[in-house]
Formats: sequence, C-alpha cells, structure tokens
Amino acid sequence: MNPHLRDVAIPNDWDRRGLPGWSYHSNALLELEKEYVFRNHWQIAGHVCDVPNPGDYLTTDVVGERALIVRAKDGVVRAFNNMCRHRGSRVVADSQGNCKNALVCPFHGWVYNLDGTLRGAARPRSFPDLDKTEFGLMQLDLDFTLVDDAGLAHLATFPRLQHLDLSGTEVTDASIPAILRQTGLTSLGLYSTKISEAGIKELRRGRPDLKILAPDGSSVP
Repeated sequence: MNPHLRDVAIPNDWDRRGLPGWSYHSNALLELEKEYVFRNHWQIAGHVCDVPNPGDYLTTDVVGERALIVRAKDGVVRAFNNMCRHRGSRVVADSQGNCKNALVCPFHGWVYNLDGTLRGAARPRSFPDLDKTEFGLMQLDLDFTLVDDAGLAHLATFPRLQHLDLSGTEVTDASIPAILRQTGLTSLGLYSTKISEAGIKELRRGRPDLKILAPDGSSVP
C-alpha cells in the first residue's frame, strides 16, 4: 500500500444529495466535462503488462480522440493517433492484440513499422517519395508512473494541461522530460514523489515559471 496517499475519508458535513437531475442530461455540461476533465488531464490507457511483447498493442477512445499504444521491437512502448495518414481510417480496430511485425491499415493497406514510421504505401508508384517519419503515425505523449507498485501508462493527448498533481505517487526523475513537454502547465504537485533534489532543479531550469506545490497549496522550496 502506498504510504503517501492522502486521506480520502468522507467528511461528516459532506452534501450527499448528489448532482441535480438536469446535470445527467445536459449537453452543455457534457461539453464542459470533455474540455476540462478529459482533454486537460492524463488518461489511464492501460497496464504495462498488457503489452509485454513486441507488437502487443492497446487501443482506447477518449472523447472522440483515438489512441493506439504499442510496444516496438526495441522494447519501447509508444502511443500514436489510431488514424492512418492516408484516409484517416483506424489502423487497428480491435481493443487489444498483437500485430507481429507491422501495423497495416485495413482500408488501403498502408504499412507502418512498430515505431510508427511509414514502411510503405499501397501502390507506391502513385505517390511521390514519402518521408518515412513525416508520414508516419502521429505520436502522442506517453508516460509511466507507479501507483501501489502497479505500472500504469498515463496518456496525455492534449497540450493544454495547466495543473498536474503527482503528490504521493512513485514518479521519479525519469518522468521529468514528459512533464517538461506539457507546455501549458503552470503548477505541479510533487509532494512526496520520488523525484530527487537534482530533478527538482532540472524542472526549475527547464521551466523557471512553473509553480511546484505541496498538497496544502504552499510552494515547495
């Protein structure tokens, strides 16, 4: 059990009436939830043991965005838009499986390597020379953290994240590059993580404007 988890006991004065009835069928509230809950926060995509071997993949859809997580031959797990660069078809239709040596779009047969680069287009003579990286799958940010000793892959699809709370997690210095990629981030909760003092200094060098906060909202020196 993670000893740093904050107290989640229900307060005695908690309002138990729940949300008002209109909120369950409000299109306006749904759009607000999509924008401020799902699109601006990390989304759990799966567990690393779900993709143990090269070619193993997971797919997930989040508020209209399609993601594909796959382990490549070099052992690295990457995430991409599950969308062919030719006609926008889903490259992978199943929720989980193994694609062996390549990803093949079922619509027109474009082939991608497991690292997302383009291997070849169908009927290549009908196209000019295509840059294998530029016309590869669009890569998404993917990060890993440990929660109660369980490796969870957290997927960030959008760069508009403003606050990221990692307090009480097992995040280490290895996550710093992914944190620095969040260009819209203004504050970061890092209390009781495993990021070292050197890691804190690296964060401050990379983003001197970033506020690093404890759970009570005070700044971490």
